[in-house]
Amino acid sequence: MEKKTLITAIIISTLLFSALAGTQLVTVGMANPYHDIWICEGETYPDSSTEAPEILVLSPENDKVYATDTISLNLKVKVGDSNTAASRFLSEIYCKADWLSTKFSIYNGSTSQTEFFETINLGGVPDGNHTLLIYAVESGRYITHRGPEGSGLNAISYAYYYLSFNITAAALVRFTVDATPPEITVLQIENKTFANSEVPLNFTVNESVSRISYVLDGQDNSTFFGNTTLTCLDNGEHNLTVYACDDAGNIGASETVTFTVAEPKPFPTTMVIAPIASVAVIGAGLLVYFKKRKR
Repeated sequence: MEKKTLITAIIISTLLFSALAGTQLVTVGMANPYHDIWICEGETYPDSSTEAPEILVLSPENDKVYATDTISLNLKVKVGDSNTAASRFLSEIYCKADWLSTKFSIYNGSTSQTEFFETINLGGVPDGNHTLLIYAVESGRYITHRGPEGSGLNAISYAYYYLSFNITAAALVRFTVDATPPEITVLQIENKTFANSEVPLNFTVNESVSRISYVLDGQDNSTFFGNTTLTCLDNGEHNLTVYACDDAGNIGASETVTFTVAEPKPFPTTMVIAPIASVAVIGAGLLVYFKKRKR
């Protein structure tokens, strides 16, 4: 009966100590006979030997262009080194994105996690240049002094007095989202008839592109650079579609335009020769007239 009463008293004492403000029990398992207690005396700044957390952003990549509005945020975080802190742990990780009005939380930690790895999909990212700021908060303790033996929860444990600290690191990533294909317009050949086998191919595009090509009459895709001329075209109707690929890999297509190549009409030589002959005759007559008067 006395043994049960003693165990009950230890459990009650443990609960009472854990309820004290600023007190945290770090070894309360029944298999551990020490049962030390930690008592917070306040907060302080991190000292020079305590480093900030390390943040490694695997994606998005810096200065990369993405052809999707869903961006994968993949990061690794761990606490920094310290020669003086009794303990360190990750207490919070959060992000600020320029396209969002408020920050969003990634992690709110316990007192034991020192490393964090996670992949999060960020959807609905608008087209344009963006910045993403990732913050990691590391918390820890500096022991100020230790109470005498027995100041813990039993005769062989201790009370540790400490000052808490927080230290924050930040990582910045810049990237671009371009999920919209380029817009292409083919100029001045739609529904027109050309009297020779050379047809000008002029077009406009609304953004910078890395590659331009066209498909004529369903044949293979042909790459070209800037405005050009289609040559050696057979007589008859033709159809043409122009494609453009931007820096993000989006491919845009113009409307398919139709035009016709026809043989030129014969030159009307009969009506031109007759007036020239008449002028020659009239000129000859005048020459004769002047000669007669001279005599």
